[in-house]
Amino acid sequence: MPTEEKIMTDGHSIEDRVAELGEIVFSTKGRSMYPMLRNRKDMSVIRRYEGEKLNVGDVPVFRRKHGKLVMHRIVK
Repeated sequence: MPTEEKIMTDGHSIEDRVAELGEIVFSTKGRSMYPMLRNRKDMSVIRRYEGEKLNVGDVPVFRRKHGKLVMHRIVK
């Protein structure tokens, strides 16, 4: 999962940037989603959620209660 510091710019949060731009692109960091996403080799796109149905294979990003961003692939 990317660290928020790496994809924040000009003091704006990820949520601010997605709201402003509609999407952001970043290099993934970590090994928890391997082999789907390879550490520092694959790019991910976060798009604004418009209420559409999420499907198996989608990878939503959300913020947990404690504030950490989490990215999980839907498998069922």
